[in-house]
Amino acid sequence: MGSPQALAKEFYAAERATFSVPRRVVQWTRRWWIGIVLVLAFASVVTFEVWAATYQPLGLNMNGAYFDNVVALSGKPPVKLSEGPIAPITWKLTDGQYRLSILFDAENTGSHTVTISPPEFVPGWGLLDTWHLQSASSSVQTPFHSVQVKGHWYQEIVSSKIVTCTPWPKGNPNAGGGETSYVTNLPIVMSFWGHQHTLELAVQPFYLQFAGDCSEN
Repeated sequence: MGSPQALAKEFYAAERATFSVPRRVVQWTRRWWIGIVLVLAFASVVTFEVWAATYQPLGLNMNGAYFDNVVALSGKPPVKLSEGPIAPITWKLTDGQYRLSILFDAENTGSHTVTISPPEFVPGWGLLDTWHLQSASSSVQTPFHSVQVKGHWYQEIVSSKIVTCTPWPKGNPNAGGGETSYVTNLPIVMSFWGHQHTLELAVQPFYLQFAGDCSEN
C-alpha cells in the first residue's frame, strides 16, 4: 500500500489535476453567474439607452420639390415677386388678410419607426394656426397632432398661419420700404423610445415682404 506520506502525495497530486484552469473557471462561473448576468444586463440596458437617445433618422436637407402658398382671405391679392431654382419664392403682402402655408416632408431614412409631432412655437415664424398631415397620394389633409413614420418612408406636413396687413399711413417712415421675413426651415419634434429631439427640417426658401403693418391673428 505504501507509506502514508507517499499516499498523501499521490492524493494531492490527483486533486490538483482535477482542478485545472478550465475547471476552476467553470466552478467560479457557477458560483458568480447571477452577478455576471446582472452586469451584462445592465451593460445592455445602458448601451440601448445611449443608442436610443442619439438615434435621429430624419433627413435634415432638402430632397425634393416643396411648396408654399399665400391665399388672400380678404383685401388685395398677394403679389409673387420672384420664383425660380436660384431666386427664392418671394410674396409681397399689402392690404388684407392672408393665409400663409408651407408644405414640406419629414423623411425617415432609418429602419425604425419614429413618432413626430408639431412644436408649440416656431422661432421666426410665430404661432402657427394649424398643422396638417397631407396624403402623398390624394393630397387630402387631416389635423396633425402626432403620427408615426415608418422606416424608409416619409410624411408630408402642411403648416400655416393667418396674418392681417394694413397699409402704412402717409408720413410713416416705414411706408417707403418693406419688412422681409425669411423661412428656410421649420422645427418638428421627433420621439423614439421616450427620447425627444426638436429638429430643424429644411423647406423651400420662402420669403415674405410686408408692404404694410402686418400682425398675426
